[in-house]
Amino acid sequence: MTGTTNHAVRSWLGIPYAAAERFRRPVLLPFDPDRPYDQKGPAPLQAGDTSWLEADNGFSEDCLNLNVWAPEDTG
Repeated sequence: MTGTTNHAVRSWLGIPYAAAERFRRPVLLPFDPDRPYDQKGPAPLQAGDTSWLEADNGFSEDCLNLNVWAPEDTG
């Protein structure tokens, strides 16, 4: 599982955990350890002002992803 390290913090970004067709129940996705997890996934569609969202990769209905941050030193 490849992520990034910045200022003693490791991050794994845009980890997809489920997929869902519109108005359907989400289905868990299998984990892909070979995928690079170095970019945030899309944010959910929003009405109104979205300037507060960190939507680095835009907005999408396909937004079931998560970001994980952890100390680089596991102690």
